[in-house]
Amino acid sequence: MGHLKIIYILLAILFFSNQAETQNDLPNRITIQDFSFDSYTGKFEYQYELNLAENDYELIQLFLYETDFKKKEKKRKSKVVKTISKQQIARLIDAIETKRDSFGLEDLGYDYKWFSNNLEETYDLSRKLWEKRWPSSPAWNVQQSQLIKEQLVDFSNISEAVQRRFFNKGYITLHSSGRSSLKLQLYYADSVTIIERGDNYRGLPWKLNDNTFSYNQNISDIIYDIIPENKGWNKNKLEGRDKAEILNGIVDQVYQDECKEKVKKLVFLNYEKEISQLKTHYEVSGYKEEGSYSNNWDGEKRLCMKVKDTNEIRNICFRLCLTLEKNTLFSRDSIIKKGAYYLDLVNRIPFLLDYLDEDNRRRIHVSFDNGNSLSDKVKNKQSGSSYKFNGVCLKGKNENYLNQCVSFVLFNEYGNGSNWIITPDLDVILVYYHHSIVYKYSDKDLGLKGPSIRYACKHFDLNGNLK
Repeated sequence: MGHLKIIYILLAILFFSNQAETQNDLPNRITIQDFSFDSYTGKFEYQYELNLAENDYELIQLFLYETDFKKKEKKRKSKVVKTISKQQIARLIDAIETKRDSFGLEDLGYDYKWFSNNLEETYDLSRKLWEKRWPSSPAWNVQQSQLIKEQLVDFSNISEAVQRRFFNKGYITLHSSGRSSLKLQLYYADSVTIIERGDNYRGLPWKLNDNTFSYNQNISDIIYDIIPENKGWNKNKLEGRDKAEILNGIVDQVYQDECKEKVKKLVFLNYEKEISQLKTHYEVSGYKEEGSYSNNWDGEKRLCMKVKDTNEIRNICFRLCLTLEKNTLFSRDSIIKKGAYYLDLVNRIPFLLDYLDEDNRRRIHVSFDNGNSLSDKVKNKQSGSSYKFNGVCLKGKNENYLNQCVSFVLFNEYGNGSNWIITPDLDVILVYYHHSIVYKYSDKDLGLKGPSIRYACKHFDLNGNLK
């Protein structure tokens, strides 16, 4: 019995010794600075402090400042918000000390084998995401589908997609309306540990005391649980995403980076019958599907291509864009009937021909959008009938007159383009340009200045002299 008593005493001493050692390993105090600001939603600043008590930590709110630019609330009154267990703080310390130097696919709950074994699922997901963006677009053809499937099982694509989607690799922020920061300081008897949130997925990477970084998600998990709910967005930044959302992000990134532009160039295969009608009159190449806003278009889905008359000896070609209408293209009859007329107008301007002949790197791309050289959007601008526009050069002209005008881009030997119009009575108009020299004139010669687009509306005679 005496021996048992001694054993119990020794175990008790060992237990309390370990407890004391654990207590000594914990910080006495932890401060949290939580700041969020956005010029649209407001400014939110919180300061918290965790103080070591006998059995746990008390989390105290020391300061609060909230404003949505209409209503302000500012408090400095301290109050206990909740308690945090010592075990939770011990797990935080362990997560900080267990540094992870990288982040990969496995950290998101997937591996490369899964992508290899589930190609049909990722392909169907990619197709659904694409159809959601472009509901009126035709289905992918065989060549497009094959291309996409090849990219979705390329491990280097998947690895790169993780870094780009979750860590913004390769992206440049041109403008931000706000900023946020989250900083924790752990105070020990003789030292201070500081960690700061990163700007990417789950606040990664965490910046540590020695100016190194850790991609340990456990830090994010624990701090997410510690921080009280508030109106800022630092807490939300730490939250993970479910596996379906993660998969959506990876698949979409692979499509955007590796498939999008290549798929556009294969759209023409859906319209081989229609394009064959053009090939009886022109050389056709450089196909590309487009759908963005431009000077000529308001975001209509269209197939654009380079179209060259086989009898044209100079670097003059059409940039033909035809809208995608259900399962066919806008009528090809227009360019077949009108193309020669527009080319003739360009070839009747001596200074343009001389300019091209001086350097074979120079070229002219004649616009042909659906039925005419001037698209509906350009006609509305140039006539001044739709809205105010700096480059209105044909104000008051009717549609019949505008349909007889030819619009083109003149490229110099450096690839810099300027936009021009030739009227049926051979008035050559420089509409706008982007660089300091256009044709043989400087900004100073034209009485204009940059640095952005110059709306000129300058008229030239057949020899290239300003009128």
